[in-house]
Amino acid sequence: MIEPSTVLIYHPNKILLYRLVQFVHAAGYATLSASDDSEALQLLHEMKPDVFLVTPLVRADLHVAEKARAKYPSVRLIVLGETDDMIEHAQALGIDEVVLYDETDIGNVLEALADSGAAASQSVATGEDVAVLIVDDEPDSVDMLAEFLKRCGYRTFDAATGAEALQTLKATADIRVVLLDIKLPDVGGVQILREIEDLSHPPAVIMLSAIRDSVIAKQTLRIGACDYLVKPVDLKALEEAISVCLTRLEYRGQHWWKREA
Repeated sequence: MIEPSTVLIYHPNKILLYRLVQFVHAAGYATLSASDDSEALQLLHEMKPDVFLVTPLVRADLHVAEKARAKYPSVRLIVLGETDDMIEHAQALGIDEVVLYDETDIGNVLEALADSGAAASQSVATGEDVAVLIVDDEPDSVDMLAEFLKRCGYRTFDAATGAEALQTLKATADIRVVLLDIKLPDVGGVQILREIEDLSHPPAVIMLSAIRDSVIAKQTLRIGACDYLVKPVDLKALEEAISVCLTRLEYRGQHWWKREA
């Protein structure tokens, strides 16, 4: 079995670092992370990753890239620049691999990793064109989930309200999985779950919530939800949950399967 390539990711902002690590890890890479220079250099020394991804917010953040290039020339260095100015500055320092990075579109980063020869050990194209509906009124959350699911081969739809979700389900018969936020601007996710379960051929539903609430989780599972995940969503857990949901749908489709009252 081939071990996945190891990617060390540096970003001064811990929240954005976490987001970037999620995407890279979900794509099949082993990941390390650091939010300050000394921590990054220590990990380079101790762990010897295959790739060092540096995401500078200001020019001073490029110092860690310069130090890494000088001390660890065998580690592939990729700088993710969020502005033209940062890209030009990185190139002026002689850094060869500089990629335009937009936190709302992770595709460039994954392409850079693949192009660098650090391909992941597992394929992400596992969705086989299955359609997934994301119901959430937070655009950042929708974008993150949609990007991940598309990389896995799924087709995605999105809705910001419960009413819009039901309308989409009625208009798009091939949606097989719904990621349903528990809190929506027009009606609670639990009520929408009930209405979905009342459809003649309901899709599998995975509930999403920012709060770990065992009472609500048990309630949604009794109603018919396939799983209950806490936000920010662990993408590996989501991938596994969707696989379980699809298996459950296959059982529901058998002639001998009888839905409980």
